[in-house]
Amino acid sequence: MSVRALWVVSRKPWSALFSCFRMYRRYPTVEAQARRLNGHSYSPAPTHEELLRLIGNNKRSRNHHHHSGDSDDDIDDPDCCSDDVDDCGVGLFHAGLVASVHGQSAWPLLVTRATPEWHLVCLPLVEGPLEPRPPLGMILGVPQGLALLQGMAAFMVDQQQSKPGAVDAKVAQFSTLMMYACPFGRPAETDFRVLLRELATPSGSSGTSEQQQQRPAPAWRPLCAQRVKPLVRMSVAEVVRSVQYGRRDVPDVWEVYGSVECKCELDSTPDVSANLTLPANGVPLEDLLLHHCVLAPDPQLVCPLSVAAPNGGDLSFTGPYRFRFVPPHDGFALCSYTAQAPIPPVRGSFRLALEKDEDKLTLDLRLHETVKNSFDHFEARIPLANSGPITNVAYKVSCGQLEALRDQDLLIWTIGQRFPKSLEASLVACVGVSSEKEAVDISCNVLDSYVQLRFKIQDYTLTGCAVDPHSIQVQPPVKPKLITARELVSAEYIIWNKLGDAPIAYRPDAYA
Repeated sequence: MSVRALWVVSRKPWSALFSCFRMYRRYPTVEAQARRLNGHSYSPAPTHEELLRLIGNNKRSRNHHHHSGDSDDDIDDPDCCSDDVDDCGVGLFHAGLVASVHGQSAWPLLVTRATPEWHLVCLPLVEGPLEPRPPLGMILGVPQGLALLQGMAAFMVDQQQSKPGAVDAKVAQFSTLMMYACPFGRPAETDFRVLLRELATPSGSSGTSEQQQQRPAPAWRPLCAQRVKPLVRMSVAEVVRSVQYGRRDVPDVWEVYGSVECKCELDSTPDVSANLTLPANGVPLEDLLLHHCVLAPDPQLVCPLSVAAPNGGDLSFTGPYRFRFVPPHDGFALCSYTAQAPIPPVRGSFRLALEKDEDKLTLDLRLHETVKNSFDHFEARIPLANSGPITNVAYKVSCGQLEALRDQDLLIWTIGQRFPKSLEASLVACVGVSSEKEAVDISCNVLDSYVQLRFKIQDYTLTGCAVDPHSIQVQPPVKPKLITARELVSAEYIIWNKLGDAPIAYRPDAYA
């Protein structure tokens, strides 16, 4: 997962050929790898003239396609990605371009437009033959190359330093920063803000011994940490969303997505390995996205659902998920995923009816028996939109307490840290409202009310996904302090009023 070549190209009209290229890096060791791994399909990196011609031809082709509406084979290529970027935006301009070099094809080229005047280009290493071309999603060097280009672009257009000439000054720093960000063609740190902070930190400021301060950093990782106490912190954070209607004709929906956050404080050149485990009856993780620092992941982990598996194999993978990676200097998301959880953690039923000048509501909640009954917090928020100012509240709860925020027309039922042994909680309330109503939300009347649940559970995930602390290994061998954690948090957990109307996503039978 390396980069063969890297260009910073200025597209100013007055730029001559060689003044266009403000920075150019070619890595001979990676080029030798490409020659060996690509075999007969190997092609050298494009020259400056060929690269400028390619960018210009592609831009004209896209403009012609935009104005004429004609189809274009290069643009319709499913491996090509394009996105129009505004004058101050950062985005992907094109991926998977082909450069013709002496009758051969240098592929894939990744191009990012940082500003209308600056293009960033890199040629990642393809660890295998180029013919037939593998899908871009299967090439491990592509996400690393994109992360490097996007980090460079974000550094160039930092909104906090938008002074005249700031971009040119930052481009001038790339020649030095690339020795640390991408030593020997292997991206080590793609966040250039973190890179500058590490370079500005005086040697030994973290309390290292004199022997550690004098130990030189390896050339392939010049910014390796020098700390007394090695530490590896990994946490799994899952988020559950749900919309519940309480009707037979409308099914409830829910979804789970999560990420594995990692922070490593290690000496020398750490090579970390860890397992992500699931219970025996757990559901497999889907849409798994890996950080570019992951080394040689299992093909079953990175194979996208839209790409057929080799030899017609099954794309589902139940783990354990083994990750081997060289961690960046700062915290990062090792991976993110989605999962199809069989049940929502909390089911609810909400009824609200308007009688004269009072709202009568009933809320019943039930915690699923497989969910951990221990919360950091659990509350149900009931907004009373357009019902008028709250004058008085009479209520009965099976647990917790109810608070009325009269200035916000909001009821907050705080259940606390545990459900009762029955795993059920109920609220019955009669809310008196003033007859002087002020329209607050024209899209929601009294009957179109809802309840939003907010909760957080530590040391628990709905999928059962967890980091196995016994599987964490560090090379060179060291005994770091290991901290593993997991949590489940709710987001947009909505229960609609059964007696009113609610927005529903309708799918015609033709698309079912």
